[in-house]
Amino acid sequence: MGTGSASRTRWSEAEAIITGLADLVGAGFSLNQSIEILGKDSKQRAAVNLRRDLLNGSTFSESLRNRFYIGDQAVLAQLEAGEKAGNIVTAIREAGAMIRAQQSLRVQVGELLFYPRLVTLCVVFLINSLVFLFIPAMQKLFNSLSLSASTNQMWVLGESWAGWVLLPLNALILTFVFNPKLSRLLVPLGLKRSQELSWFFTSLEGLLSAGVTLSKAIDTLAHVSAYSPALFKSVYRLSSKLSSGSRLSEAMAEDSKYWTYTCIVRIGTAEAAGQLREGVTAVADNLKQQKARSMASMLHALRVASIVGLGLVVYAVTYSVYRPLMDTITQLSGL
Repeated sequence: MGTGSASRTRWSEAEAIITGLADLVGAGFSLNQSIEILGKDSKQRAAVNLRRDLLNGSTFSESLRNRFYIGDQAVLAQLEAGEKAGNIVTAIREAGAMIRAQQSLRVQVGELLFYPRLVTLCVVFLINSLVFLFIPAMQKLFNSLSLSASTNQMWVLGESWAGWVLLPLNALILTFVFNPKLSRLLVPLGLKRSQELSWFFTSLEGLLSAGVTLSKAIDTLAHVSAYSPALFKSVYRLSSKLSSGSRLSEAMAEDSKYWTYTCIVRIGTAEAAGQLREGVTAVADNLKQQKARSMASMLHALRVASIVGLGLVVYAVTYSVYRPLMDTITQLSGL
């Protein structure tokens, strides 16, 4: 019924299938009909294998686990919970919405990192052009005129050792900036915290919508891959507090260094009104809006900072080029 790990495909393909199924079941098709429709799409051929697994007796979540590398355990846990509660259609819709939110976040983070990457690329290009093209050309010119090119310390960058230092430095900088995992270190801590909270409440909302109890949902999130060790430890503490009889808001209040005041108040108010699920949904929506506002403001600030920074770099390089030339000409002319 399953496949070996060697034949598993990328999680991005599973995301495409889940979001496609969410659209189809939302349009009124059954799960089997939806998988069959997706299987006819040349871009969703993996759906054929899912349908085959279902016909052979596997559950939808089992087939996903066997066929794909799992990129987000919370999505799979949500689907498994929906199957156990007999509410797989709702679980798929919620999982599709969660995946689309994560995809949108990845696009936004990419946009946020675009300007630092652009400035870094320009700086690396300008410095390399200066060291490997301009300075050697000027040294060759001075040598052809039987003049000394060492009248200014700037020319030391043209020495052969400078190239050997610069090349590995280029590789290190470009690897750091353009590697998706490493470049996320450039994302501000406040935005990372907002992402973590948004992931938690969106995942919790999906599990509650699938019919999972609060304690089971928190326990599930405490045992799946999370954004950071801080979130994992905090959710694990929440699970321990809930198992001892505490309310969710009380457990969050005891860990108020991580959970924000707004989250604690809204969850507590919802619990008092007996509408916890609605409160979780409200907090998740509020965090999404807050994250969008933070992204927009940071993107604007980065645009301005990038323009100013690039201008300063161009000025510094231009000054570094012309100042040695003017000093050399002044010394040679005896002025």
